[in-house]
Amino acid sequence: MRARVATLAFCGLRVGEMRRLRPEDVDLKNNWIRVESRPGAETKTKTSRKIPIHPCLRPLLLASRPKSGTYFFQARPSEKYPEGGRPISEKKLNQQFQAIAKKLGMPVG
Repeated sequence: MRARVATLAFCGLRVGEMRRLRPEDVDLKNNWIRVESRPGAETKTKTSRKIPIHPCLRPLLLASRPKSGTYFFQARPSEKYPEGGRPISEKKLNQQFQAIAKKLGMPVG
């Protein structure tokens, strides 16, 4: 969860943009994240852009790098999808974030 929230915070991404990041979009060698507007997966503005990777974010991305699959951030294997590799759920990410914020005494809702 830490890498996902940090990516949103350090890069200013929308959750849907982060959800659709592919491994090739996260260039750890040159320190860029490419947000690509693709057919069927357009960004809100319909434009692509490159975002520099903040030095604090880089180790989290290195540790989160997937070994295989279509998406950089993937949902864990489940009963319905035992192979895993599915995109993360925006709803579940939001629920998890709100639960953490609430534990920290921050207003949520």
